[in-house]
Amino acid sequence: SDVVPLDCCNGLLLCHCLHPSPHDSEGNRPFLYAVCNPATKKWVMLPVGSWAISEVRTARLGFDPTLSSHFHVIEYLEGEGEYITGVDIYSSKTGSWSSMESEWSHNASLCHGSRSAFLHGIMHSLVLMNEIVAVDMEGKRWRTILTPPSDEFGFIHQAQGCLFCLDVHNNDYYKLSILSLEDYGTDNLKYLMAQTQIPTKWVLKPTVSTLWLLGGKKLRFDQDCKVIAVHLQCNLIFFVLGWDNTLMAYEMDRREVRITRNLGHDSWGSYLPYVPFYEY
Repeated sequence: SDVVPLDCCNGLLLCHCLHPSPHDSEGNRPFLYAVCNPATKKWVMLPVGSWAISEVRTARLGFDPTLSSHFHVIEYLEGEGEYITGVDIYSSKTGSWSSMESEWSHNASLCHGSRSAFLHGIMHSLVLMNEIVAVDMEGKRWRTILTPPSDEFGFIHQAQGCLFCLDVHNNDYYKLSILSLEDYGTDNLKYLMAQTQIPTKWVLKPTVSTLWLLGGKKLRFDQDCKVIAVHLQCNLIFFVLGWDNTLMAYEMDRREVRITRNLGHDSWGSYLPYVPFYEY
């Protein structure tokens, strides 16, 4: 319980580690971040940053071995109303943290149930008000990407150099839309990131319905059926279903559903997709 996995990116795992020292005057226990590679059993303990223990923050891990052998950890600092006030970014190359104030709009608030996507060396995170906020790991480029209108569930993912958004229909909670952001590849990235708000053209992929997936059962994607991971190279969507958290996989090409395993009703927290990486 003292070590909690927070995020996973290309084979590396970010963990929140409570320090054995006593609680502070506000009842908080000091903590550190650790980044480890479960495949090689190597790990790095990150130095303490300049933040206060009581600050609200969300940490994400960025690592792309095709770009660099170094990783980054970004912390989103949240102030009153849970609006993002700034970020702290750790670089394994320098071994230090850098702090900077947010350059996004003042009402940017993270969707805490959604994971981030690290793509082209840029961290993308879903925020309320139908937007994705993006920042490079040097804190030099801060951008906003508009997403399709939605007032419910949201999920972003990167695959094959593209950014994808999964979203529940506004007027039909039993359907899941899959959209890809067109013209967001490396060829256009320099031009796009030069603009404060990136122009968007989302292309709709095949829609998934729980009525079809589950033999006519009317279950909501944002409540009864929870999407936890996407493997778009293989066109697979993983989700957990019901009180006993049955892990299922849907293959979009064949339109087939298969049960992977029963996780049990006492499983909780976030689910992190992990693929071993043996070269770090």
